[in-house]
Order: sequence, then C-alpha cells, then structure tokens
Amino acid sequence: MKRNDPRITAPLLLLSVYALLLLTQLVPTAGIDSLPKLFFSLMILELLVFAFPAFFFCKFKGRDFATSLPLSRPSGKQAWFYISLTLFLLFGGLFLNGLLFTVGIKDSAYAAGGSFILSDISLKPNVLYVILAYAALPAACEEFVFRGILPAVYKPYGVAPAILVPALASAFCFFDLPGFFSYFLTGLVLAFAVHVTGSVFAAMLMRFAVNLASVYLLPPLWNLMIQPLGNRFALLISLFLAILFLIFALKSAESALSRLARDPARADDCLGFQEKKGAVRVFFSPSFLACALLFLTVSILRLVL
Repeated sequence: MKRNDPRITAPLLLLSVYALLLLTQLVPTAGIDSLPKLFFSLMILELLVFAFPAFFFCKFKGRDFATSLPLSRPSGKQAWFYISLTLFLLFGGLFLNGLLFTVGIKDSAYAAGGSFILSDISLKPNVLYVILAYAALPAACEEFVFRGILPAVYKPYGVAPAILVPALASAFCFFDLPGFFSYFLTGLVLAFAVHVTGSVFAAMLMRFAVNLASVYLLPPLWNLMIQPLGNRFALLISLFLAILFLIFALKSAESALSRLARDPARADDCLGFQEKKGAVRVFFSPSFLACALLFLTVSILRLVL
C-alpha cells in the first residue's frame, strides 16, 4: 500500500476522531452551572471532534475528492423511501435492543442513535437545546464524516466496502460491545440510504429524525419493552412493524435504483455487491485494524471497570 492510499488515510481520520472523542470524556461538566452553557459546550465539542478533522481531511485530499462526495440534493420523489427506512430503523432498533435485553446481553439502557458526545437521553431541557445539540448538529457533523467522506473514499473498492466500512466505523464510536449490533444496524441503514439516493443529506435527515425520536418517542416504548408482562408482545409488534417498513423501503429502493441504472453518471452504483480489486484488503489495512483494536480495548475496559 502507498502512504497516501485511502485505505490507510481514511482510518487515520477515524483514529483521530476516536481519540478526540475519548478525550471529551475527560472534560469536566460538573462545574457548568446552567443548561445553556452545558449544551453550548457540547456543541463546541461536536465541532472539534467531527467537523474540524473532516475539514482538514477534505483539504488534504484536494478538490478532486470534494467532487466525489455524495452531496446531491435529496429528491422529493424519494420521500417515502426516507420515511419507511427511518421507521424501519426505529422499530428495528427497538426490536434488537429488546431482544438483547430479553436474553440478558444488555441492560435496560436504550441504545439508539443520538450524539456520540451527549449520550444521556433522559436529559430533556428546553426543546431548542435538544434540537440543536442532540439532533441537528450531530446529524450534520457525524453523518458528514461517516456517510459523506467514508463512502466517497471506499466507493472505488465496491458497494460493500462503501456501506460496511461507514457502518462499522460509526458503531465503533460508541465503544459499547452490548449495543454494537444496534449501532451497526443504524450505520448500515444510513449508509444504504446514501447509496440509493447519492445524498449524504438523506442520512442527515434520517439521523435527525432518529435522534429526536430517541428523546421524545422511544423512551415510553422502551419502558413497555422492558416490562415483564409486555415484553414479548412489544417484541412481536416491533418486529412486525420493522419488517413491514423494511419491505416498503426495499420496494422504494428498487424503483430508485432502476432509475439510477438509466443515469450514466451513477450507473456504477447499481452494479451490486460484486468484489472489486482491493475490496477485501480494505478491512485488513493496518489503520482500520487499529480502529477495531481500539474499539475492542476500550469497550472491554468499560465492561470490566
């Protein structure tokens, strides 16, 4: 591999994000005496951890890379695709978390989207603070890194790396082994949305909706899920709704991809999951393996300590 090989440089971006993210855990918040100050501090940290590294990475890659970013405008014709995939994400995540709780793998804390920095969804101050610090800014900054930059980097290696690497990378950010599959599902769905639409803004909108739902909609549903009497019934209902909305989403995706196949500019996006040269080595580059090792080390230490 060359030193400027994207299979090396992109995971180095991730390692810098992970390191900054872990450093934010050392920032004292006990001395902040008001919610506006707290949320303002969290928004500053969000920019420092995600936006600034992303900016410098794009500057390093140059103008040619900027033109490869999935920055097309979301189409109103795909609105039902966004809605059905978001609803699948919500109910699918609810089912997966409930299943893991039922078998004793995870505790009663719900694992959804949210912000990597602000993880306490029980905190419900002024709605404006929640929208800005917990929903909008994380959706914009974090999705630009994971569903904007990473798909552009790995797209030349095939559809599978362009979807799987961003999903793994965003799941690593939580450093949470019990909740890994839930976070991975979220990343997988959002990366698939970008693949179908060619727009990172679609993932941002979906993430924004999921973040808000994780504060105002999902907690009462989750409380029902973890009750002994309502557990199995809630599991079945959430599974049924997840499958239903997944069918709707895949049907919409099929129509969207068939239209893309007629577009010469994006015809390569519809080639499926065939392997391209270097696709497998993407997952075994030293820097990507370092990301996985960091995730496992920190996650295990959190479980032990």
